[in-house]
Amino acid sequence: MQIGLFIPCYVDQFYPKVGIATLELLEKLGLKVYCPSE
Repeated sequence: MQIGLFIPCYVDQFYPKVGIATLELLEKLGLKVYCPSE
């Protein structure tokens, strides 16, 4: 299964570890993750 992961700018700026942890968790669950540009 492939999903899109949108990281809002405030998460990117203030809580980058949350975005990284989310990506790692989704990949460990076997999901293919892509980050849409907009």
